[in-house]
Amino acid sequence: MMKPLRLAIGFLIALGAALPAQAADREEAEELLVAGVNSLRSGNGAAAKIKLLNAIKADPEWALAHAVQAAILLSLGDGYGAEAELNRAAELKIDPRTVLHLRAHALLLKGEAPGALKLAQDNGVPKKFAGYAARVRAMAFEKMGDFTAAGREYDTAIAANPKSVETWAKVADYRYAMGNVSGAIEGTVEALKLNPRRVQSLRQMGVMVRGQYGLVASLPWFRAALDRDPGNLDLMREFAATLGDAGQTVEMLEVTRRMIEADPKNPHAFFMQAVLAARAKNFELARALLYRTEGKLADVPAFMLVNAGVELQLGNADLAIAQLEDLVGQQPYNLGARRLWAAALLRGDDPRATVDALRTFALRTDADSYTLSVIGRAYEQIGDLSAAYDFLSRANEPLRGVAGIFDIRGDLGRMSKASQGPSDNADIAVPFINRLVNEGQGASALGAAESLRGRNSGAFQAHVLVGDVLIANGNPAAATNAYRDAARINFGEGVALRLFDSLMLMGDGKGALQVLDLFLTQNPRNVNAQMLAADHLNGTKQWQAAIGRLEALQTQLGTHDAAVQSSLGWAWFNQGEKQKAVDHAALAYALAPANPAVTNGYGWILFKTGSNKAQGLSLLKKAVATVPEHPMLRLQLGEALIEMNRKAEAKPHLQVAAETEGFGDAGKARKLLAGL
Repeated sequence: MMKPLRLAIGFLIALGAALPAQAADREEAEELLVAGVNSLRSGNGAAAKIKLLNAIKADPEWALAHAVQAAILLSLGDGYGAEAELNRAAELKIDPRTVLHLRAHALLLKGEAPGALKLAQDNGVPKKFAGYAARVRAMAFEKMGDFTAAGREYDTAIAANPKSVETWAKVADYRYAMGNVSGAIEGTVEALKLNPRRVQSLRQMGVMVRGQYGLVASLPWFRAALDRDPGNLDLMREFAATLGDAGQTVEMLEVTRRMIEADPKNPHAFFMQAVLAARAKNFELARALLYRTEGKLADVPAFMLVNAGVELQLGNADLAIAQLEDLVGQQPYNLGARRLWAAALLRGDDPRATVDALRTFALRTDADSYTLSVIGRAYEQIGDLSAAYDFLSRANEPLRGVAGIFDIRGDLGRMSKASQGPSDNADIAVPFINRLVNEGQGASALGAAESLRGRNSGAFQAHVLVGDVLIANGNPAAATNAYRDAARINFGEGVALRLFDSLMLMGDGKGALQVLDLFLTQNPRNVNAQMLAADHLNGTKQWQAAIGRLEALQTQLGTHDAAVQSSLGWAWFNQGEKQKAVDHAALAYALAPANPAVTNGYGWILFKTGSNKAQGLSLLKKAVATVPEHPMLRLQLGEALIEMNRKAEAKPHLQVAAETEGFGDAGKARKLLAGL
């Protein structure tokens, strides 16, 4: 038995646990201790804890067993329990210097970062535990907000013990929090090299891969972690949430049921089931499932958002508004909460508050169709039809603007007047670079962006910033390279859609669509990407493929998105399916009757299919009356009038107007069409 015990003790020295001052005849306790150490090495801390409890029961007077249990409890985040075990080990005459680093870690977990930092100083901890102590100091500095000092201490910890799995895992967490995604992945890979079966590292790799490559690619890592620790409820929760986001709802439901089997009152399982019910439009069931969380998640932002959305769908706008006001107050930049709050305000007949809630976000180039639709309808109610048309027309366009991580051409430019220059701090550097772009100093802006990237090459945002400046400078080819560098670190929506846009600007439509397809394989429920794909399928006359994509979106979003319905109407129209075209266009019009673009589309389809030429012409006139300055609406009305009235003399005017419109002289086009 002694050889396995020596191996276990050697492992514990690496962890920082202490050697026993004396040993007795404790064979059963030794076997349990070794089994517990092996469980901890595999990452199953819960099993390790149970085995050490039994080891202590077998031999309550063994100081090493209490020290090992303290190390296990620390790995589980239980500072108070670890401190109790260390106190018991001290009573059994363990050398107090050999557990200073463990005591420091316990203090840290109890929220006493300054005390932990003081206890873990080099001059107090034995050299063989220096790596562990440096890691504790790094975590303490993180808690205290000194991230530069934390980075130095993590470097010290690695230098002292480059084979410490725990240190590499913490380094990965630190780098990820600092935005150094590639460095975080490197840290996780090192941890897995040292221990390929470590559950926490497998989970960590799942999180990293989810950010770097996408939802679907991360699933095997979560599955591998669950294979090694099938009863880990936190891991099951992470896995189930990722499955849901990836659209794999059947397996998600199965995992939540396993969670409930293990913990019949698990609030997270019921919450995720409620999300599934809400997506299926079964709002009564969703509310019942939310109720079963028994208020345990009442202050969690995601819960507040879903609960408010369910109440809004069930007609309880006042309840939704009250909860969403609290959530927006806590998270003013949570767009999902803000736009749902705005929708509730609109339903509660407060359009001006709706506009106030959404205007800044709706002015962004990457505003989504829901945000644009809600603010457009609010402007309708106020009576500002021009603003309503602008927003509702954008809502009806399948092609969204680029997602603005830095928003270098938006509101940030008006907010950055006081910024004087770049630094390592992106909060200062980005507004400064934005100001340079807005002032036309593109070369200086690029130099500052490249300097920032040079100091933060592991952060995908730094590469994105360079790409954004290059786009603003009219250099999409170089921007594409910068976005590709960003995509190698994090292939999220913001990067993918930027890369798509830059390739389109270069004229590489095939490459752009390959990027979109790759992104959608990993993120099949992403609305913006799906709308882009449908738009380009329509643009290349692949009507049937566009219809398939749009119908999948309709299944996901329901039949309440005017942009999807209008796009389906046009696709079916071009496919030659008259009745389906009319049905979808009619539904789009029912959803947004004051949207001139939707009105015009419905009118055109009615007119050209012959379903109801008179009504179609009336709708075309209504669209032009709503926005009389819009040349394309006047152009289509002109063509319809020519066909209806058989005025051959109007045809030359129409042709000239069309040609003029093509060259951008909208004013002349309107004049030529004014008499039609």
